[in-house]
Amino acid sequence: MGLRLLCVHAHPDDEAIWTGGTLARYADEGATTAVVTCTGADTPHRVEELERSLEILGAGKPRLLDYAGSASGAPRFREAPFDEAVGRIVEHIRGFRPDVVLTYDGYGAYGHPEHVHAHRVTVAAVEAAGYDQLYREAGTAWRPRALYLATVPRSVVLAQWRAVFGT
Repeated sequence: MGLRLLCVHAHPDDEAIWTGGTLARYADEGATTAVVTCTGADTPHRVEELERSLEILGAGKPRLLDYAGSASGAPRFREAPFDEAVGRIVEHIRGFRPDVVLTYDGYGAYGHPEHVHAHRVTVAAVEAAGYDQLYREAGTAWRPRALYLATVPRSVVLAQWRAVFGT
């Protein structure tokens, strides 16, 4: 196949929840797949789970940005300087050289603030990665052919919200 697919997610386990089927299918068809995870590296257990998930999905080793999630006191992903976070994803795009990048839709699938932030940062990074003038330290410019957004119909979110979140 020769295709290279890069997914960008906010948390460990999102790769399985939101794009697991896509990652597994493309890996089975011969594509090279990878996942950038923005948070969750603050606990060894989460990293071990992510490693195992990526192994099962055929998506290589974890690519961690090492930001903390909502529950940690360390520098949090959604509070990091925007340009810094964009530059870190640009570095992964230029290093991996994907044909396709896949992340959340603009609503973050169901409104989670870190999913929304991952969407914004990824969209900016996909655009910036193609320009030599931007983020020069992040490697040689690379422009993916496509950016896709994982989405859930609003009707499904509304129907399942109470069952999932209890509110």
